[in-house]
Amino acid sequence: MIYFRFFSALGLLLSLIDFIGLLTSSPICKADGCLLVNQTTPYGSIPFTIAGIVFFTTLFVLSFYKKLHFVIDYLLSLALPVEGALLGYQAFFLQKFCLVCVSIAGIIAVLFYIYIRIPHRNKLAYLFFLFSVSSTILLLFLGVFLYTPAQNPNDPAWVPLQGKTLIYSKDCSHCEDLIDKIKKNKITGIRFVRLRQAKNYLALNGITIVPVLIDKKENSVKILTGETSIFQWLDPPNNLSNGISFSADANKTNGCSIDNVKKCN
Repeated sequence: MIYFRFFSALGLLLSLIDFIGLLTSSPICKADGCLLVNQTTPYGSIPFTIAGIVFFTTLFVLSFYKKLHFVIDYLLSLALPVEGALLGYQAFFLQKFCLVCVSIAGIIAVLFYIYIRIPHRNKLAYLFFLFSVSSTILLLFLGVFLYTPAQNPNDPAWVPLQGKTLIYSKDCSHCEDLIDKIKKNKITGIRFVRLRQAKNYLALNGITIVPVLIDKKENSVKILTGETSIFQWLDPPNNLSNGISFSADANKTNGCSIDNVKKCN
């Protein structure tokens, strides 16, 4: 169990460092994927980090009590499909990976491999392991079939929620520059949405370029396009008056056409 305890301690250490970094606004992962995961999940990354701390602490402690090893069977069997769901969300929805999440998933996979090689007498545990592996594979690839953007422009599949929503494309250099500025200036409270999910909504509203920021409140909606206009709106943050207003960047070079994003320089 030495290797098992080592990787449990490693997972606990990584989770603790990540937790402290998030609390102090100095996350250890500054990649775009980490930023997107933190911004697009309802309560950010902190709940997942706390769950990781509890999970790895429990594994480490239980490894010293042979009579309680059956609990490890079930914890690992449940953790693997959960990680599969989280990685599937990143792979098929965000299309960017959080390096911390991938590292944690890797540690759990190693723990799973180490533990199944230890002789067991609990046949039910093997059934759970089989279920776990099958569920993980299913959850990783189910996103391919579940996520199909709407093709009918008169039936948009997406509408913005209240708050700030940034619509971007990974192929748009202005979008990437804007996300980098948001990250460097520690601007929070923004929901990130991929262009392919919101393209029909933009077309219906006559918006032809990305990035697009939609700042929606109870009695007002502000829509801005172009890297410069959006960043000026976010830093410093602006207040909205009642009603709906639209602001397009006069300089078209600050955005990319939603129909030819890959040709944008």
